Order: sequence, then structure tokens, then C-alpha cells
Amino acid sequence: VTIAEALERSDRVCIEGTVTAVSDRGVILSDETADVYVYYGTSSYGRYSIGDVLNICGHMSIYYHGYEFMPSSTGVHPYPAEVEYGEPANLDSHMVDQILNSIHKEGEVAIRSRYVQFEGYVINQKYLRMADSDELVDLFHSNLKISQDILGLTYQKVRIRGYLYGLSSSTYPCLIPTHMEPIGNESGDINEAMGPSGVTFTGVVAATSRKGYILTDGVNSKLIFHSTLYHEQFKIG
Repeated sequence: VTIAEALERSDRVCIEGTVTAVSDRGVILSDETADVYVYYGTSSYGRYSIGDVLNICGHMSIYYHGYEFMPSSTGVHPYPAEVEYGEPANLDSHMVDQILNSIHKEGEVAIRSRYVQFEGYVINQKYLRMADSDELVDLFHSNLKISQDILGLTYQKVRIRGYLYGLSSSTYPCLIPTHMEPIGNESGDINEAMGPSGVTFTGVVAATSRKGYILTDGVNSKLIFHSTLYHEQFKIG
């Protein structure tokens, strides 16, 4: 069946498509009708490459409000395909609002994967802040190459293209990137990277956890969050 047809079914089906994006836990598989995330589990990076043509059988499931295909068998065609990406849709605060509205108000169970682009500021290897708002984007299971590139661009402005896959548990858009390019802010200005409401403030560490700390100035407090394990770089006081 086509990928679009498979999205409507819960029984075991077989689909065929071209790998158009790669993450560390799976791939985006595309045909002429739709795109879908195929989950292969941890440490699957390098198993398949962009352009590989796969014939897979399995079941469609829903994870983080996105469609996810769980394969039970995979066949690889001997000749890869040439991948041509279409014009990406603009991922902006308006699109995010539409997605959240469809999930929370209109009762949509899941959103369909789509090819998008946006401009934003690198917060760390996992999160970017959209340039037009305070919205965060989760680079969901990004691949090793892009993760390494992003690591050297903290607080810089970049343009990202990739596949919008679903929503994280914090309702951030999840993106599997295909392309990334720096587009400015090479000075690494943290105020600009924090977005339209970014501010600089001084405070005292009031509490710590494995993933960040609470900073207070005696009037207000702010959680300084780290997406990865936080190794108590600062102490209370």
C-alpha cells in the first residue's frame, strides 16, 4: 500500500519508499503520497542512508502525536534513488498554534509528517528557539553529523530544514533535520539567542537538580534548564 494508505490502517501492511532523512533511531521514509517516521530503535544510525529504497512490513503506531511505523521486516533495493526535496513549508508560531489547536481542541490524534524550514537560535544540541517567537523546537533524535555541527553553533542563528514529526512531551515541535546552515549572529549574542523576550539578569543559585538550577534575585526566580544530565557546575549560594 502507499504510505498515505498505511497511515489510515492499524493492521500489518507493507510499504515502499525512499529514505529522505536519517536520525539516530530511525529514518523518514517518503513516497509520492506521504512521509512517515520508521522507528528502528537505539543505535540504528548508519544502518540506512538517504536515497536507500526500502520495502518494509509492519504496523503503524502513534508516538508523541506523530505517526510512527514499527517494522517487522525490511528489504533494501540494490540501487538507491536520487532524493529531491520539495519546497518546505515555513515552520513558524502560526503553524505551531494550528498544530496545538488541532490536537487539543479538534481532537486530532496525530499530525502527519511534513517537510518544513525555520530560522532559530541554537540553545544546545537538542533545542533551538524559533526566531519569530519564544517557541522551542526539539531536534528529535537528530543524527550524529548534525548534532556535532550544532554543538559548535551555540547561541548562533541558523536555518534548519527537516521533517516535522510530532510533538514532544512538552508540546514542542519535534524535527528530524536534513539540512542546517548558519545565517548570522556569529558573535554568539546570548540575549538575541534567547528570543524576543530574552533578558540578562543576575541572581543567586537557590536550588540545584540533575538537569539545571533555580536562580533567584530575591523577588523572582527562574529555572535554568539543561536538556542533558547536569553535573552540578554551580552550588547553592
